[in-house]
Amino acid sequence: MFSFELFFFSLQIFVMNDDRVRLSKELMREQAMKNKAPSWLLIELAVSKGKELSMKYNVDESLVLSSLYLAHTVFDPGWKGEIQHNHTTLSSTFAKKYLDERSVDHERQDIILNAIQAHHNAIPCQTKVAEVMKNAECFKFVSVEGSLIWLHALGLR
Repeated sequence: MFSFELFFFSLQIFVMNDDRVRLSKELMREQAMKNKAPSWLLIELAVSKGKELSMKYNVDESLVLSSLYLAHTVFDPGWKGEIQHNHTTLSSTFAKKYLDERSVDHERQDIILNAIQAHHNAIPCQTKVAEVMKNAECFKFVSVEGSLIWLHALGLR
């Protein structure tokens, strides 16, 4: 039997998830412009792979994409600088404030923040979302397209 309540609840969840991804993307675009890194093409390459892997491994795409967009909100074009070295922790702290401001529930926050912190193996992945996000992020460095974009971006720095 069809339930309008369930339908509207599901629609509300879909819109909230879509909003979270859209807002995370907008924030990352602002931060990438401000920080002059990372390359937007690399971000979108990881996001594209994140969509693919989310579907393949049946994980919440909105959590993967939000994590991917927020993972480099604090970044530096300098290759060996302190910010670059600590960007997972710095971006996680930055993202926590952003997620709190948008009243994202603690369970989703924990998933997103773990994915951000774990994407360079600083801490273990606690969820499939974090594993998928980390692998989508890694893809940009193991694909020919990603490697070429990365080398080009290094030349611009």
